[in-house]
Amino acid sequence: LASDKNVNMLIIDSQPYSERAAADASRRKKDIGLYAMNFGNAYVASVAVYSSYTQVLQSMLEAEQFNGPSVVVAYLPYSKETDSPLSVLQETKKAVDIGYWPLYRWNPRAEENGEENFQLDSERIRQELKEFLKRDNYLTQLMKRHPQFSANLSQSYGSEVRQIQKRKAKDAYSSLLEGLQGAPLTILFASDNGNSENLAKRLGNRGKARG
Repeated sequence: LASDKNVNMLIIDSQPYSERAAADASRRKKDIGLYAMNFGNAYVASVAVYSSYTQVLQSMLEAEQFNGPSVVVAYLPYSKETDSPLSVLQETKKAVDIGYWPLYRWNPRAEENGEENFQLDSERIRQELKEFLKRDNYLTQLMKRHPQFSANLSQSYGSEVRQIQKRKAKDAYSSLLEGLQGAPLTILFASDNGNSENLAKRLGNRGKARG
C-alpha cells in the first residue's frame, strides 16, 4: 500500500461467525479494509462469496481496473473439507445480516468521475441507515415547523426541577420544625425570697415566644 504499486490482493477470512471464542464475541478482528482505506490510495472492497455473487464479480472487476494497489477482503466460512455448501451459506447469511461482515466498495478516485467514493452494498445495513436518517430528518422538520417544541421541552423540564426543589425545601423545613419542637420545656426552681420564681417565669415566657 505504501509503495503505491499496481498490485491486487485478495484476503480471505474463513472463520465461521458461530465458532468465535466466547471471550472474543464482543471484539472485532482488526479491520483490514479500514486499515487499507486509511492510506487513501487503494481500492478496497469487502465481499462475501455466498452472499452476493454479483457484488463479488463487480468488486473484482473494479479492483482489476484500478491503477494502483487494491485490496479485496472476502468472507468464506469454509474451515473444513466436511463443511457443506448449505452450512457455508447459513454462516455467511448470519454474518452479513447482523452486520458482522459488511459489504462495501471504496474507490478513492471515483469522485473524479462525479461518483461517490464509498458504496454500501449491504442491503440490511443500508435499510437500517435509511430508517435512522428518516427519523432524524423527521425530528429536524418537526423542530423547524414547531420551534416552540424545544422551548416547551425545556420549560417542562425546568418546571419539574423547580417542583422537586420546592418539595425538598418543604420537607427540610418540616424536619427543622420537628427538631425545634422537641420535648416540652420544664423549668424547676426553688427559692425563699421569690427571685428564682420570677426568673423561671421569664424563662418560660421566652420559651413560649420562641415556640
